[in-house]
Amino acid sequence: GSDKQSKTENSIKPVKELTLEEKVVGTYEIMIGKTTMRLVFLENGLTEQYIDDYDKQAEGKWIIVDREIHIEDIGEEKSEGKAVFKINKDGDLNDIAYIENGKRTDRSKESQLTFKKIK
Repeated sequence: GSDKQSKTENSIKPVKELTLEEKVVGTYEIMIGKTTMRLVFLENGLTEQYIDDYDKQAEGKWIIVDREIHIEDIGEEKSEGKAVFKINKDGDLNDIAYIENGKRTDRSKESQLTFKKIK
């Protein structure tokens, strides 16, 4: 029986493909003029938004809907709408649309912002 044991221990496990949720979790940044916006996606489904290195500016909840990320603001500063992001092949995020009162407005390619994944 010891032959079987050593084979299993040395066998290479297949790399598990990350789920979309696992790929999203992390920190993203964008520079707009001299301002740095940072968006943090937490494993618990919450987001935190920072501007420059100040305290947290906003909080939200994120969910995956049809391979897109929908962020809904929560907390005192909450807006009624949802921001919609898509995950690029390189792991960065683009804000592609906004949903307000159930109505979706897509952004033109030129007006989309790209948030770079930094960790």
